[in-house]
Amino acid sequence: NPLGRNYTDYKLKYFVQGGYQNREWLSTSSTLSEIMRDLQGYAYSFHVDKAYCPIDTVDIPVRMPSSIYDEYKELEKLFYLELENGATVEALSSGSLVQKLKQLEAGAVYVDHSSDWVLRHDVKLHAFENVVNELNGEPLLVFYEFRHTKERIKDRFPNAVFALSDKVMLEWDQGKIPLLCLHPASAGHGLNLQKSCCNVAFFSTPWSLELYEQAKGRVFRTGQNRSVTVYHFSGFPVEDRVRKALVKHKRVENDVINELRK
Repeated sequence: NPLGRNYTDYKLKYFVQGGYQNREWLSTSSTLSEIMRDLQGYAYSFHVDKAYCPIDTVDIPVRMPSSIYDEYKELEKLFYLELENGATVEALSSGSLVQKLKQLEAGAVYVDHSSDWVLRHDVKLHAFENVVNELNGEPLLVFYEFRHTKERIKDRFPNAVFALSDKVMLEWDQGKIPLLCLHPASAGHGLNLQKSCCNVAFFSTPWSLELYEQAKGRVFRTGQNRSVTVYHFSGFPVEDRVRKALVKHKRVENDVINELRK
């Protein structure tokens, strides 16, 4: 492997430690050029002509209730939160904390030592419902992250569909299904959902650039003949961080591709 035998080798070869308590791996001014140098002969890129229609991103601002935001800040600070029913939420690491905060932003949180979740707010669900109502039956492809989101959407929209089958695909292509809800990991390469749909909503945005791009790509793809609209819900700290990280990762990906084309 030109980039190192494993992930540790890769980090040591191209990055330096720094940041908070020296725990972060930071790129240097030469990181990209060194990676490109070592990739020469192992990778290449080529142009593929794609007649895509325009794509628009709509940010829908949402604000958590002040009482829930106080809980959010307490969990963020202490890595621990006790709810009014006595259930507790505890994050054992920074990664776990981010995931717990993301759950809370979506509207519910899983309590410790249980697969049960506790509802904290419905503001994002209300904003999502407004999008559905404005589309007035026009098909919408929705991506969710948490099981509690799936269950709450199912309760709010009994006609929503959550699994793909040959019958569902046929009815979706015919525009008979107004709301198709999928996890990004279940909607990967090669799935054509653009025939009846030009609207995509991310109830929660995945950290993975590949999952995010592939999710959009079910509708924003060759054969789409209408402008595509992608809905995001902004105003949540972690969700907004995810969006910024994806933009940064996409910029790096484009830089790599441009270097390979030289």
